[in-house]
Amino acid sequence: MSGISFETRLATGSIPNRTLASTIEGRNKTKERLQCNVRGFWGDIVNSPYLSFGMEVDDEDDKFRFYKHCNFQAVYSNTDISEYNLQKMIYQMEELDEFEFKFERLRHILGPKFDDPSGAKPREKKKNKRKELERKKLEEAKSAVSTNDTEATGIEEITDE
Repeated sequence: MSGISFETRLATGSIPNRTLASTIEGRNKTKERLQCNVRGFWGDIVNSPYLSFGMEVDDEDDKFRFYKHCNFQAVYSNTDISEYNLQKMIYQMEELDEFEFKFERLRHILGPKFDDPSGAKPREKKKNKRKELERKKLEEAKSAVSTNDTEATGIEEITDE
């Protein structure tokens, strides 16, 4: 055991994490029950705080791809799903846009079948919310300018009379 609970596939955890390892007074299991120091892990965090992010995927197309099995083996693990969910949340907060995951591992396995995973319909491109938001703001600004122009001309007509 290395002490690293969530390691990536390509990394090796060769150095143990002893930050929460310590000793505590205890009694041995012999008949005399002598006092001794017991060494162990006494921390309260056993699982990663990111564990809850790796349980489910909101988008139906992405869910279908993340839980895909090939030769009775899952293509993506819960660690991959946690990374996806966190990247998606951060991206959406920063960019105000939909996050597009590349699915490189699945694309390599499936080849040409990747674009049509369910066999029902081709995958639609996700809507770009940021561009729609910018377009709406631009239209509002144009309409505000045009109303200001009409108001300005209305005032001039009143002053001319």
